[in-house]
Amino acid sequence: MKRIAAAGLLLCLCLIAGAKEKEKDKTAPLDRKGFFTIPFPIVSYNSDLGFNTGICGDLLDYGKGGLYPDYRQKLHYEVSWFTKGKLVVHADYDSKDLLPDVRIVGAVTWDRDPMCNFYGINGSVTPYVRELDRKDGIARYCYNRQMVRVMGNVAGKIYGPLKWAAGISWRYYKAGAISMEGYDPERTLYTEYLNAGLISPQEAGGGHHLDLRAGFEFDTRDYEPCPNKGIWAELMLVGGPDITGGPWSYVQMAARWRQYLTLIKEGRLIFAYQLAWQQILWGSLPFYMLQEFNTLRFKQPMTEGLGGANTLRGVLGNRLLGEGYAWTNFELRSRIFSFRAFKRFDIDLGLNPFCDLGWITKPTRLEAFTAHTTREIEDLRREACRMHGDAGLGFKLTLNGSYILSVEWAMPFRRDDGDYGLFITMNYAF
Repeated sequence: MKRIAAAGLLLCLCLIAGAKEKEKDKTAPLDRKGFFTIPFPIVSYNSDLGFNTGICGDLLDYGKGGLYPDYRQKLHYEVSWFTKGKLVVHADYDSKDLLPDVRIVGAVTWDRDPMCNFYGINGSVTPYVRELDRKDGIARYCYNRQMVRVMGNVAGKIYGPLKWAAGISWRYYKAGAISMEGYDPERTLYTEYLNAGLISPQEAGGGHHLDLRAGFEFDTRDYEPCPNKGIWAELMLVGGPDITGGPWSYVQMAARWRQYLTLIKEGRLIFAYQLAWQQILWGSLPFYMLQEFNTLRFKQPMTEGLGGANTLRGVLGNRLLGEGYAWTNFELRSRIFSFRAFKRFDIDLGLNPFCDLGWITKPTRLEAFTAHTTREIEDLRREACRMHGDAGLGFKLTLNGSYILSVEWAMPFRRDDGDYGLFITMNYAF
């Protein structure tokens, strides 16, 4: 892994030096007025979900001009299907001036996944056996899950880059054993957990959930989609009153710190890192909500982990499930080649070697685990809280500073976390 990281860094530096004279002509900077959109066909791959087809795009409103590459409002839309069965229909809206000094963000998502990843609760406490992962009629690490989500957030200025933020979301989950042809629903970890009482009958089928959030945002980024410098931080409390007659009321805290540092001028080399933490302070969550991460604005339609495209990119998706998480990401973002096409499109190509680390800070249901093993609860706690990580390399193609095609490949540090992660998606991970 050290050789991979060193080779990626060396390649970045060599390409930056070689492309120094190829910088695009900036004597006539682009500007845009009114609405602008380019629908993109989706032909991508996710090592957790399979090949992906569909369509996505952004409808951008630049107003009367003078804002580009920033915008007044944006509508992002996506409809995509994965060969392993997952279907995502998503739209999110972002307005910076619909109300004076208030930013409004809203989203609607339908996610249907008949083979949703479920590698057990508390990470390494449940070993991963490759031979049982979707082979010979066995899909041990899958269950059937659907989710509908409607959410909205508002944020307003307090002083300078400091803002208040508040929001509400409603989610409906439907869960059950896999029903895909060719796989035995009885030979899954979900069914094993249900029979052992680690998943209760109250949560086994899903339910309705209402979340309220309030907190603060601090943002000094020079440009949101791919900043050259600045800090983007969030701190919020999330409360979920039970609306289904079950025991699922909770209070959760979430915090993120993201910083972007220019190492070589004009954005040719940027060091970006993220520090994140989320934990339940009171109450409990059903098993199908343990992987949900809270954020004020979406970078991807689904905000799930730890593991997968959004957090630990070389680790199996949703590999770590608990009531508390901490994770960090480090990236060197380079711009190795830039040019202008047809006098309308600014195009940047870049490489970014990266490293991700994460761990469970608060395991869940350890008492129930001790009833089915011979191990002491403290041994299970130490195993659950082990650190997981990966290292890899990404390729970025940026169009007009807003559309970002991302190809990322990473390998985990621990063999128990899978073989590798390969993702072709939109946007940076953070």
